[in-house]
Amino acid sequence: MEEWRSIPGFGGYEASDRGRIRSWRKAGPGVGYRSNHPKVLKPKVDRYGYFALSLSREGVRVSCTVHRLVYLAFKGLIPDGLVIRHLDGDQTHNVPGNLSLGTVKDNKADSIKHGTHAKGETSGLAKLSDAQVREIRRLWATGDYTQTEIGKRFGVVQQLVSQIVHRQAWAHLD
Repeated sequence: MEEWRSIPGFGGYEASDRGRIRSWRKAGPGVGYRSNHPKVLKPKVDRYGYFALSLSREGVRVSCTVHRLVYLAFKGLIPDGLVIRHLDGDQTHNVPGNLSLGTVKDNKADSIKHGTHAKGETSGLAKLSDAQVREIRRLWATGDYTQTEIGKRFGVVQQLVSQIVHRQAWAHLD
């Protein structure tokens, strides 16, 4: 049997022990927010790969991740400086037993352990491809170009070129 609990700070919404969110709120005009039949909400995958949805709080739409809502309902408030970790590495598996608090460092270690850590060109912040990084190292090794010249060619600053050629950045590449 699925267990539902109220989500603190979000009146009219509940989270389940299966990682689902439902709303008791009425759609459209009416008195109060309570409906006779709750509606299970369909989350979308956000740009980071987490299930997320928009809830209404005090008349304002708020974007929330499902794992955060489930954690709030089943485990309580999240202290400043801590994040919610998915213990099995699956960021869509939002059951209470799979969610735990930890530091950002703990969460990064988890992602490395589970093989889900984005690095190199798979990172959303990457400005270069793996092939471009290899070309930067090749050009530097020839001795024909300065780091500034190489940086201009690839649209990056000299400091990044230095980190690449000294393997402080993109160290996972040969």
